[in-house]
Amino acid sequence: MYYVCFSIPHSVSMKVPRTVISRNWSNFDAAQYELELSATELATTLSDDVDYLFSLYNMTLTELIDKHAPQRKTVRKKQHHAPWFDGECYVARREVRRLERIHRRQRTPACHRSWRAAVARYQQFLGAKQRSYYSGCIMGQCG
Repeated sequence: MYYVCFSIPHSVSMKVPRTVISRNWSNFDAAQYELELSATELATTLSDDVDYLFSLYNMTLTELIDKHAPQRKTVRKKQHHAPWFDGECYVARREVRRLERIHRRQRTPACHRSWRAAVARYQQFLGAKQRSYYSGCIMGQCG
């Protein structure tokens, strides 16, 4: 009986949360925003003072944007992937997520089939990446 022992260099760093400020633009009503913007002092002022106009522009747009698409704070933890998860994997995942969003918006059988086919391809792709990476590590080409 033979035993095979080997080590694979792999370091895991701590997840560091970060606070991100964003806006929810999906509920933004452009028509209502335009209507309210046309009723502001910015739309009716006749001043030639550049400093005043800039200040009014900044204040008016900030108030309206805050009203129609308020800021929100979210805490995001950086997700650490396996050592074999590279740029190609990231691009493939983004494509799958894009198709998923389309499917959730449209709810058509064609969109569902397209998304599920992409998920299957993505899973096969990740399996191949993982096998290739660890086979290379075992053969001494890791890192």
